[in-house]
Amino acid sequence: MRQRRPPVLLAATAVTVVLLLGGSYIVGSARASPVPATPFSPAWAFGAHANSTFSGTGVKGAYVYTFHAFFGWDTILTQTNTSATTFLLESQRTVGADFYVSECRPTCSQPVSNLTTTYRAWEVDTGFANYTSAGTVYVAGQPVPAYALLDGSFSVRANVTTGGNSTYRGVLNVLHGSFSSYVSATASSSIAFTPYLGLYPISPSVGESWNASSGYASNGSWAWSFVFEQSKMDGLVIDDSNHSSGSLHSSGNVSLSGTDGGTLALDGGLLTHAIALTTGGDFPFHLGDGVFFLPQPTDIFSDSGQAWQEPQPGNTSAATYAINVAAGEQGHFSLFASATTYMPSSTDVAPASPTSIAPADGPAPATLQAQPESVSLAQSNQACLVAGNCPSQGPAPAVRTPDLVRLGIVVVGVAAVLVAALVVVERRRESPPAHPNARLYPPEGSRGPTAAGSAPAPPRGAVTGRPNGEPEPDPLGHLW
Repeated sequence: MRQRRPPVLLAATAVTVVLLLGGSYIVGSARASPVPATPFSPAWAFGAHANSTFSGTGVKGAYVYTFHAFFGWDTILTQTNTSATTFLLESQRTVGADFYVSECRPTCSQPVSNLTTTYRAWEVDTGFANYTSAGTVYVAGQPVPAYALLDGSFSVRANVTTGGNSTYRGVLNVLHGSFSSYVSATASSSIAFTPYLGLYPISPSVGESWNASSGYASNGSWAWSFVFEQSKMDGLVIDDSNHSSGSLHSSGNVSLSGTDGGTLALDGGLLTHAIALTTGGDFPFHLGDGVFFLPQPTDIFSDSGQAWQEPQPGNTSAATYAINVAAGEQGHFSLFASATTYMPSSTDVAPASPTSIAPADGPAPATLQAQPESVSLAQSNQACLVAGNCPSQGPAPAVRTPDLVRLGIVVVGVAAVLVAALVVVERRRESPPAHPNARLYPPEGSRGPTAAGSAPAPPRGAVTGRPNGEPEPDPLGHLW
């Protein structure tokens, strides 16, 4: 017997965007200290990876569980000056998260029932945006010099894969169940501000608050697709595939509020200010790392409940907590790191069996502080986040071949919609000279990484399938 769910559609809506998401504590990177890039070179990077493992007893029923979670991201920025006060900033960020949950009832040594759940997600963000150092924000009603955004184009590629297995050992028989799902999301957009959107003061002060506002016009498109299959313990099989897409054509007003939360010395001794930004108004984008404008409909790390999250056995929510900027113009965009609050959580997928294992208690929200790192290290980390093979990441979920066949049909249609709907705004910049950074960065043999050494921007608007290097389906890697 096969049962099909009714179609699930997601509409593009205007949202209030909040960059500040409260967390319980700040932790550092869980890897060896990186070698920072030269702070004022035309290309620089920052990132952080962390993992944790903990065990507990479920609050619903006599069972025990072990929860292993991983989260990390790496950002590369490349600056090209276009005039004395304007510059083009190329931004590349990759975010990755996974968790593995093992649950046993009543114990793992003599289980009556047990369940394993795997979750993995990655997102690749790319931006090309024009900024000015001649902008303004308002502190106590008075204008102060600030960095401001003129316009930009942004793209997103994202993927979520889940799976699991469960087993129930009855008196007369043993029942088995399994689950897998696959989500692919993509978006391409362009935004222009009138006259500009002020971000933060060039010389911030601890405890200071400010505000700014601007008109905006955006174009572009978003799309997502998912497939899932669930084999319940009573023999019922539920499978479905679905997709949705929409336009990012909109205009209106956006407001921004900022607060300087204090100073923080990054690795290498660079003193920065931790700045929290909040955007509002009829603005359908999330602000990531202070430089990425990400459409809400394809936000795989949203905690607001996306349509594809309903059949998944869990989710990881994440949002930028603060950006770390250095005071003073210094002839360089002053963003050198950021902090992100994240929280993995498992959910009850309601197995049809004589007994049910409730979801494991996930960890409290944690805030992870990034640190400067070399561009080459950031490039390597970005690749392993997509491949899912960074150190300390959990086992990979598997997706059945029939699911991928259905996904391929959906993706072809969604990709056609994206290509037809994409509108790219012409960026406000001069034609760069043969050596675009020569005016700001005169040749010096030991200046560190250059723009030519930065990671190439991933194709924009491409809907990707299963990442290369994923293992073949493994029954033991699937949910119940």
